[in-house]
Amino acid sequence: TAAGAANSSIVPEELPDSTDETAQKIIYNADINMESTDFDAARDTLLAAVDDCGAWMEYSSLSGDAKDHVRVPVENYRTFLAAVGEAGSVLDLSETAENITSSYIDVQARLSALEAQRDRLNELADQAETTADLLEIESQLSDVPAAIRLSRATLRNIHENLFWAFFYNVIGIPLAAGV
Repeated sequence: TAAGAANSSIVPEELPDSTDETAQKIIYNADINMESTDFDAARDTLLAAVDDCGAWMEYSSLSGDAKDHVRVPVENYRTFLAAVGEAGSVLDLSETAENITSSYIDVQARLSALEAQRDRLNELADQAETTADLLEIESQLSDVPAAIRLSRATLRNIHENLFWAFFYNVIGIPLAAGV
Protein backbone atom coordinates (compact mmCIF):
# COMPACT_ATOMS: atom_id res chain seq x y z
CA THR A 1 0.00 0.00 0.00
CA ALA A 2 1.40 3.39 -0.96
CA ALA A 3 1.89 6.33 1.38
CA GLY A 4 -1.33 8.22 1.92
CA ALA A 5 -3.46 5.21 1.06
CA ALA A 6 -5.42 5.12 4.30
CA ASN A 7 -9.06 5.74 3.44
CA SER A 8 -12.00 4.87 5.64
CA SER A 9 -14.43 2.32 4.32
CA ILE A 10 -16.88 2.52 7.22
CA VAL A 11 -17.24 6.14 8.31
CA PRO A 12 -19.83 7.90 6.16
CA GLU A 13 -18.79 11.01 4.23
CA GLU A 14 -21.61 12.95 5.90
CA LEU A 15 -22.01 12.21 9.60
CA PRO A 16 -25.46 12.54 11.19
CA ASP A 17 -26.05 15.32 13.69
CA SER A 18 -24.63 13.88 16.93
CA THR A 19 -27.12 15.89 19.00
CA ASP A 20 -30.05 14.21 17.23
CA GLU A 21 -31.51 11.84 19.83
CA THR A 22 -33.02 9.66 17.09
CA ALA A 23 -29.70 9.13 15.27
CA GLN A 24 -27.96 5.79 15.57
CA LYS A 25 -25.14 5.78 18.10
CA ILE A 26 -22.01 4.30 16.49
CA ILE A 27 -18.46 4.05 17.89
CA TYR A 28 -15.71 3.87 15.27
CA ASN A 29 -12.30 2.24 15.78
CA ALA A 30 -9.29 1.84 13.50
CA ASP A 31 -6.11 -0.22 13.77
CA ILE A 32 -3.35 0.92 11.44
CA ASN A 33 -0.08 -0.90 10.85
CA MET A 34 2.43 1.01 8.77
CA GLU A 35 6.10 1.32 8.04
CA SER A 36 8.41 4.18 7.20
CA THR A 37 12.08 4.52 6.30
CA ASP A 38 12.18 7.80 8.26
CA PHE A 39 10.81 7.10 11.73
CA ASP A 40 11.25 10.66 13.00
CA ALA A 41 9.41 12.19 10.03
CA ALA A 42 6.61 9.61 10.35
CA ARG A 43 6.32 10.37 14.05
CA ASP A 44 6.26 14.13 13.40
CA THR A 45 3.52 13.65 10.79
CA LEU A 46 1.45 11.61 13.25
CA LEU A 47 1.87 14.18 16.03
CA ALA A 48 0.99 17.02 13.64
CA ALA A 49 -2.17 15.11 12.61
CA VAL A 50 -3.07 14.74 16.30
CA ASP A 51 -2.77 18.51 16.76
CA ASP A 52 -4.44 19.47 13.47
CA CYS A 53 -7.45 17.21 14.06
CA GLY A 54 -8.11 18.25 17.65
CA ALA A 55 -7.16 14.75 18.82
CA TRP A 56 -5.25 13.61 21.88
CA MET A 57 -2.74 10.87 22.53
CA GLU A 58 -4.30 8.42 24.95
CA TYR A 59 -1.25 6.15 25.11
CA SER A 60 2.18 6.16 23.48
CA SER A 61 5.09 3.75 23.67
CA LEU A 62 8.41 4.06 21.83
CA SER A 63 10.54 0.91 21.94
CA GLY A 64 11.97 0.03 18.54
CA ASP A 65 8.67 1.00 17.01
CA ALA A 66 5.87 3.30 18.07
CA LYS A 67 2.57 2.17 19.48
CA ASP A 68 0.04 4.93 19.88
CA HIS A 69 -3.58 5.06 20.94
CA VAL A 70 -5.11 8.27 19.65
CA ARG A 71 -8.60 9.65 20.29
CA VAL A 72 -9.88 11.70 17.35
CA PRO A 73 -13.17 13.61 17.12
CA VAL A 74 -15.37 11.50 14.84
CA GLU A 75 -15.93 14.42 12.46
CA ASN A 76 -12.13 14.50 11.87
CA TYR A 77 -11.76 10.71 11.51
CA ARG A 78 -11.30 10.72 7.72
CA THR A 79 -8.94 13.72 7.83
CA PHE A 80 -6.81 12.08 10.52
CA LEU A 81 -6.73 8.78 8.63
CA ALA A 82 -5.56 10.54 5.45
CA ALA A 83 -2.89 12.50 7.36
CA VAL A 84 -1.56 9.36 9.05
CA GLY A 85 -1.46 7.69 5.63
CA GLU A 86 1.00 10.40 4.57
CA ALA A 87 3.39 9.35 7.36
CA GLY A 88 4.46 6.14 5.63
CA SER A 89 3.28 3.02 3.88
CA VAL A 90 0.08 1.63 5.33
CA LEU A 91 0.50 -2.12 5.61
CA ASP A 92 -2.86 -2.85 7.17
CA LEU A 93 -5.97 -0.86 8.05
CA SER A 94 -8.69 -2.54 10.06
CA GLU A 95 -11.80 -0.57 10.98
CA THR A 96 -14.75 -1.48 13.13
CA ALA A 97 -18.02 0.22 13.92
CA GLU A 98 -20.09 -0.71 16.94
CA ASN A 99 -23.74 0.28 17.01
CA ILE A 100 -24.61 1.00 20.63
CA THR A 101 -28.01 2.59 19.96
CA SER A 102 -29.96 0.01 21.99
CA SER A 103 -27.57 0.33 24.96
CA TYR A 104 -27.89 4.11 24.81
CA ILE A 105 -31.70 3.95 24.75
CA ASP A 106 -31.68 1.42 27.60
CA VAL A 107 -29.54 3.66 29.83
CA GLN A 108 -31.69 6.70 29.02
CA ALA A 109 -34.86 4.76 29.90
CA ARG A 110 -33.30 3.46 33.12
CA LEU A 111 -32.27 7.00 34.10
CA SER A 112 -35.77 8.35 33.41
CA ALA A 113 -37.35 5.57 35.47
CA LEU A 114 -34.97 6.18 38.37
CA GLU A 115 -35.65 9.92 38.34
CA ALA A 116 -39.41 9.25 38.31
CA GLN A 117 -39.00 6.76 41.18
CA ARG A 118 -36.99 9.32 43.18
CA ASP A 119 -39.63 12.02 42.60
CA ARG A 120 -42.48 9.68 43.58
CA LEU A 121 -40.69 8.52 46.75
CA ASN A 122 -40.02 12.15 47.70
CA GLU A 123 -43.75 12.90 47.24
CA LEU A 124 -44.64 9.92 49.41
CA ALA A 125 -42.14 11.03 52.08
CA ASP A 126 -43.81 14.43 52.17
CA GLN A 127 -47.17 12.71 52.74
CA ALA A 128 -45.95 10.12 55.28
CA GLU A 129 -48.07 10.10 58.42
CA THR A 130 -45.95 7.89 60.65
CA THR A 131 -42.27 7.56 61.39
CA ALA A 132 -42.40 3.92 60.23
CA ASP A 133 -43.81 5.01 56.84
CA LEU A 134 -41.10 7.67 56.51
CA LEU A 135 -38.34 5.20 57.42
CA GLU A 136 -39.62 2.68 54.85
CA ILE A 137 -39.72 5.33 52.11
CA GLU A 138 -36.25 6.63 53.02
CA SER A 139 -34.95 3.06 52.92
CA GLN A 140 -36.24 2.65 49.36
CA LEU A 141 -35.02 6.12 48.42
CA SER A 142 -31.45 5.57 49.68
CA ASP A 143 -30.38 3.41 46.69
CA VAL A 144 -31.85 5.66 44.01
CA PRO A 145 -29.28 8.55 43.99
CA ALA A 146 -26.35 6.14 43.49
CA ALA A 147 -28.18 4.41 40.64
CA ILE A 148 -28.94 7.80 39.05
CA ARG A 149 -25.26 8.83 39.32
CA LEU A 150 -24.20 5.54 37.73
CA SER A 151 -26.67 5.95 34.85
CA ARG A 152 -25.53 9.53 34.23
CA ALA A 153 -21.87 8.45 34.28
CA THR A 154 -22.67 5.68 31.79
CA LEU A 155 -24.38 8.17 29.47
CA ARG A 156 -21.39 10.52 29.78
CA ASN A 157 -19.06 7.66 28.85
CA ILE A 158 -21.23 6.76 25.86
CA HIS A 159 -21.26 10.39 24.68
CA GLU A 160 -17.46 10.57 24.96
CA ASN A 161 -17.04 7.35 22.99
CA LEU A 162 -19.43 8.59 20.33
CA PHE A 163 -17.54 11.87 20.00
CA TRP A 164 -14.03 10.40 19.96
CA ALA A 165 -13.09 7.79 17.35
CA PHE A 166 -10.32 5.52 18.61
CA PHE A 167 -7.15 4.79 16.62
CA TYR A 168 -4.51 2.24 17.45
CA ASN A 169 -1.47 3.00 15.34
CA VAL A 170 1.79 1.13 14.99
CA ILE A 171 4.65 2.72 13.06
CA GLY A 172 7.62 0.48 12.42
CA ILE A 173 10.92 0.90 10.66
CA PRO A 174 11.32 -1.81 7.99
CA LEU A 175 14.41 -3.94 8.33
CA ALA A 176 15.30 -3.11 4.74
CA ALA A 177 15.99 0.45 5.84
CA GLY A 178 19.04 -0.78 7.70
CA VAL A 179 18.03 0.67 11.03
